[in-house]
Amino acid sequence: MSTPPANYDAVWIFIKRSFCSDPNVWYHTNVAPSGHQVGTPLEVIVDGADAKKNYAGLFLQRAGYGSGDIQNVQVQVAMDGFTAGEYEFKVFAVEMVYINQGPHWAGDWYSSNGASAESRFYNGADPWNGGAYEVINEAYSIPMGYNCANCLGGDGLSGTLPAGFPKGYNAIYCMKYEVTQSQMADFFNHAPQAIYDRWSPDIVTNAYGQIALTTGWGNLSFRYPWRPFTTGQQTSDFTRPVLLFWTYLDWAALRPMTELEYEKICRGPSIIGTTPHPWVINEFAWGTAQIYVFNLNDAVIDEVNEGTDSETHSVALSPTQGIANLYRWGGYNDQTNSDLYRVGFAAKSNTTRTTSGATYYGVMDMTGNAWEGTVMVTNGSTFQGYAGDGLLSSDHYYQQNTWFPIGNLLGLTNYRGGGVTGWLNYEGPNRWMVASRLSGNGIWSHNCYQFRGVR
Repeated sequence: MSTPPANYDAVWIFIKRSFCSDPNVWYHTNVAPSGHQVGTPLEVIVDGADAKKNYAGLFLQRAGYGSGDIQNVQVQVAMDGFTAGEYEFKVFAVEMVYINQGPHWAGDWYSSNGASAESRFYNGADPWNGGAYEVINEAYSIPMGYNCANCLGGDGLSGTLPAGFPKGYNAIYCMKYEVTQSQMADFFNHAPQAIYDRWSPDIVTNAYGQIALTTGWGNLSFRYPWRPFTTGQQTSDFTRPVLLFWTYLDWAALRPMTELEYEKICRGPSIIGTTPHPWVINEFAWGTAQIYVFNLNDAVIDEVNEGTDSETHSVALSPTQGIANLYRWGGYNDQTNSDLYRVGFAAKSNTTRTTSGATYYGVMDMTGNAWEGTVMVTNGSTFQGYAGDGLLSSDHYYQQNTWFPIGNLLGLTNYRGGGVTGWLNYEGPNRWMVASRLSGNGIWSHNCYQFRGVR
């Protein structure tokens, strides 16, 4: 669209191939830097944003302003980087949202007990009376600390945030939805056989289809389907989010977002120098401070068509009230009374940003369903924002050396936006708000979070 938020949807396209003589071994296939053909009204954007400057995939999007479905447009993708032979190809498409370049606010408000007590970002130059910190550029280093000029304040912040750390100013594409079980099944069915061999011995499954890894991933959990597909699986499971680890993002040539990018994607841009600041105190991802916590254990079940691809809700929301699937009743890791919902479940043809739970740019479920794993500024000194290249390491993990060492993931992640969890007495609105940093340092290691890819 030509007016704010001036965002648009796109599709991230990447390709895997296998030799016809060895169909169980799959390889990533780079696209060519040029030579692609696409019909009106679409265009192709080739991106070499990974550390090796490879063309691991491309974006397919409208060439101009417009909306609605696009019918029967032929797209030809030129591939590169492999020898002649007989192959089977698999093309993958991930729905993305373009996030515009521009300044934004980090944090939102100081508490009566001091800004750091609320564990949010704030303007460290005036911690007792200041509000949010404004990110006004990308390629600059930011001093971090308390009561220091032009610095980013927050719990535990000190030193300098390097210039290369993604701050949310630059334009990026963000996955519109949380990673689904169907996408995770694609990963395990089109990655090298060794990936499945590596992880399958560590799978623990309960009666409700919850799958957890028992090795050094802090029991990160997965939902069906797995390889091979299980019997008795509902088709609707494919549209539910999956709780995952960074290896998928490398395989899909994406990367995790940072906590500063999370706030930009939710809140939208700032206008430099404006007073009052254009943010809502204690806001959720849909831009208001009003929330309806959707709970399968409500006295009246508000969910409609559970177990189908049209799963939604029938809650009568006010114009300023968003909805989020947050509570799992019954205690730690209880699976008997609730579940993750279909991604984007609250959106219907007549919903607004608020009643569908969308961010400023139209990204879904950034408050609720699964927690959003983001890269923390405190531990991000090596993180430079390079995307994955579609290739995995020899020991079947992600291989980006500007990400984090294997095994240290939990202590380097801040979990944003709230999600389905068993700890009812531990979470609450202070953890669900866009600005909240209360769920950092890996405390949510009990199967509640995922990592949405950006590039």
